[in-house]
Amino acid sequence: MIKRRWMIAALAAGGLAAGFGISRWQREGLAFFSSGTSRDAPSDRLAGSDGAMVDDSYLPDFEFTDQHGKVHRFSDFRDRPRLVNFWATWCPPCVHEIPILISAQREYREKGLQIIGIASDRKEDAFPMALRFDLNYPTMADTGRSLDLLRAFKSPSAALPFSVFIDAENVIRERHTGDLSQSQAKEKIEALFA
Repeated sequence: MIKRRWMIAALAAGGLAAGFGISRWQREGLAFFSSGTSRDAPSDRLAGSDGAMVDDSYLPDFEFTDQHGKVHRFSDFRDRPRLVNFWATWCPPCVHEIPILISAQREYREKGLQIIGIASDRKEDAFPMALRFDLNYPTMADTGRSLDLLRAFKSPSAALPFSVFIDAENVIRERHTGDLSQSQAKEKIEALFA
């Protein structure tokens, strides 16, 4: 009987904690769960002391198979503005920004933008979600390789989501940790065409 009361008390405490988390999640637009960063957290702008963009032109090249079984090389998208987005199915801020990225790909495709998703997940988890969301950009899924690529793209913390904005000259213009709002995505993408 005492064990049962403890179990009921533990379940009630868990329910309260979950309710608090969900309430905060709804109020703060998922920023509460974003690995210590806010949706409004400053980005890592790559500017020198004179304000000019820093040439950070090393870009890793890698091959990946997307959610439709098509094989790509990152270099296939060279000479196009790109947004590389690191995400995971278990990351609420990542899932929150997927519709924003779909909308951005649709809006800027004609101007040449290519979004590339890199999921820190197994294919068995990420690809069904990518297909359910009807992603209009290729995404790869590989937990180990995604961590290597986070390092290669110089993520300051390996927190997700993490986005890298690359211009048509293959220069990384900006890195952003945390989920992107619609206005942030628009501003950062439009800067790639300036």
